Amino acid sequence: MTLITYLLQVTVCMACFFGFYMIALQRETTFRTNRAYLISTVLISLILPWIKIYVDLWSAKAFISNSQVFLGSYVDSFQAITITAPASYSLHWTEIFTAGYFVFALIFGIRFCVEILKIYNIYRTGQSIVVRGHKCMLSPNVKTPFSFFNTIYLPAAHQFSAEELAEVIRHERSHIIGRHSVDIILMEMIGVILWINPMVYLYRRKLRELHEYLADAEVIRHHHWESYATFLISQKNYGLQNTLSNQLVYSQLKNRLIMMTKKPSSMLSKIKYAGMLPILMIALVLFSFREKSIEKQYDPKYIKDDYHLYEDGFNMYTPWGVELQTISAEDNTQQPLFPGCDKVPLMEQKSCSQSRLIEFIGRELKYPQQLIDENITGQVYVKFTVGANGLIKEPVIEKSLHAAADQAVLNVFRLLNGKAGKWTPGRKEGRVVSMEMILPISFAEREDGKDEAYTYVEEMPRFPGCENQEEDVRFKCANEKMYKYFYESIKYPKEDRDKGIQGMVIAQFVVRPDGSISDINIIKGVSPGIDTEVLRIVESMNALPERWIPGRDKGIAVPVTFTVPFKFVFQNDQVPVIKSDEVNKDNDSTDVAKHAGEGSTLFPNPATGKITVSLFEGAHMIRILDISGRTILSKPITSKNSISEEIDIKSLQEGNYILQIVSDDETKSMKFIKAKNE
Repeated sequence: MTLITYLLQVTVCMACFFGFYMIALQRETTFRTNRAYLISTVLISLILPWIKIYVDLWSAKAFISNSQVFLGSYVDSFQAITITAPASYSLHWTEIFTAGYFVFALIFGIRFCVEILKIYNIYRTGQSIVVRGHKCMLSPNVKTPFSFFNTIYLPAAHQFSAEELAEVIRHERSHIIGRHSVDIILMEMIGVILWINPMVYLYRRKLRELHEYLADAEVIRHHHWESYATFLISQKNYGLQNTLSNQLVYSQLKNRLIMMTKKPSSMLSKIKYAGMLPILMIALVLFSFREKSIEKQYDPKYIKDDYHLYEDGFNMYTPWGVELQTISAEDNTQQPLFPGCDKVPLMEQKSCSQSRLIEFIGRELKYPQQLIDENITGQVYVKFTVGANGLIKEPVIEKSLHAAADQAVLNVFRLLNGKAGKWTPGRKEGRVVSMEMILPISFAEREDGKDEAYTYVEEMPRFPGCENQEEDVRFKCANEKMYKYFYESIKYPKEDRDKGIQGMVIAQFVVRPDGSISDINIIKGVSPGIDTEVLRIVESMNALPERWIPGRDKGIAVPVTFTVPFKFVFQNDQVPVIKSDEVNKDNDSTDVAKHAGEGSTLFPNPATGKITVSLFEGAHMIRILDISGRTILSKPITSKNSISEEIDIKSLQEGNYILQIVSDDETKSMKFIKAKNE
């Protein structure tokens, strides 16, 4: 939670509670209850944003495992390459705000300490006397009577009559017995921390009024209110003494006189205080309720024979054969099944549902002519809900490509209920539930005569220079050499450096069967200059004395797609080259999180012996699950300062797995492949 988020949430909570007080409670004479209300709601507002209540919602979702950016890529094996420029550091506005916020908090803290010292100075230099059994301090620095904790302070040259002095002592005695100084100190400390919050000052003002109402009520129990009111009016021109003191004369004297003569509130008025419960519940729902961390259950294997549907020289396909799978907080969630797939054997139901849905889309969806004419390619992400009644609810485009493509996809999904029939609805813990599903549909031009690049093969391609190493360390060695080459060769464009442009570039390229690099693309850019430099450095690998070692599938060299992120940032000091077995600690940017497993990475992938996992703050457990969602391995994270963890996976069978990094707040999941042991 950021500072700004916390401040906004506290302000909203305090405003709601304070608004209810002003509307329903401030005119009541239940002063002690009102005081308790103000103090408690301030504390609730401070604490509530930190409370997290995890709930298990009776709904489920489904999704496609590959991300929209890395379809066809192999990004999990690589860390972000950080290119640093020795330029001046440019502060983000949030950093400026945070620094300024704490500077002003320090100023308010100093002011608070000065007020304490002023009272202490009066206490130290004043004349101590006992009046009506109470310790009092006489001082020429006291303008009007006040109390602070257990001491009453009086002007040295006061001219109070005996009756007036008795009223003063009884008034201040009420403040002392009620421990009102504790309230004032608490509100002043909150004011130091939350000085920017306007509600703090409104709360403080109303709390001081309640203190005076309580003290006035105590005085008029023993003295006639008219004489006491006359005395207060005579003292109002002497001014305020100290922001921390309980003073005989405080502002809003008119309200005090009204309250002294107001009829006491009935017992039924206390029912109003129940009105804070709905406010509390709404605040909990808005700021504290969290859906339980979800565990992704999917099969990330690469299917080479994609389901292609050719239309006028174009194809429409689901990306790399990825299956629809269920996201769930539990292991006993069953995904919906396409009509008719509930009758096939249990182990075949999932593949049946996928293939029949793809077959239906392929039969009904036609590549829009407008996309062909304008040479538009890309993806449409469609979200639809399989209701508890088995019918498809209104589909929604989650990621748009073009109006024609979006409409074509929506039209197909609107035909599902009429042409395909009712689905078998999803279940969670045995209960039939509605389930959201997200499906990416790619519109791509068919390139005849050109081999389609693989995402994963039995033997992945490697950067040259490590073929003399043992087989079990070649991949690690190749990655280290690749990173070293990038770091030593890439240049931060001067124009971008001077303008302070920074960010992450994600480059994608194909390693051809002859080891050459082709199809170099920028799938996420920063600026023309930086993007061009990344293209240059990737293309330069073709000029190396040795070409890449090509990837092989069943012993045959094949084209394989690679994706590498380059991070351009400004730092005061030059960052050292990241080796392949190191974890990039500075991996918490929004871009990295979006495109590379929410800010965490694992390396290598595929792996045979060990994998290294980068951690995020608060992580306390690492779990490995098989594709059915069953936990295979759990490893607690014992060191709070650790930024990476090494896990031995030699005992795992060859196949696809999900690695989860767990904290109290969230669970992040990444796919990896356990390759055959060498």
